[in-house]
Amino acid sequence: MNNIINKIIEMDNTALTIMEGMQELLKNNQSQLNESIARMEREMLHKARETGQKIYEGLIKEADLEKQNILEQADSECRELERIFIDIHEGLEKDIFEQIFFK
Repeated sequence: MNNIINKIIEMDNTALTIMEGMQELLKNNQSQLNESIARMEREMLHKARETGQKIYEGLIKEADLEKQNILEQADSECRELERIFIDIHEGLEKDIFEQIFFK
């Protein structure tokens, strides 16, 4: 009878040791999982920042090109307006001169 009781106690102790080992293993696995999740989050955030920076730089480059095009167009239009003004001004000067001295 003692033998059976000792066998039951031994089985109980073995089960307890196995349970404690499993709990420790679960705790370690949970810790590793949390570390992996944190690392993945950092990597994803880093990649998102890089992607955002590339998009931002691309938009800035496009805006600079558009600005340059607008400045060139404005410069061209100003030169055309100056040419028109000079033509009109010269014509008016000639008309006024003729009206003053030849009438």
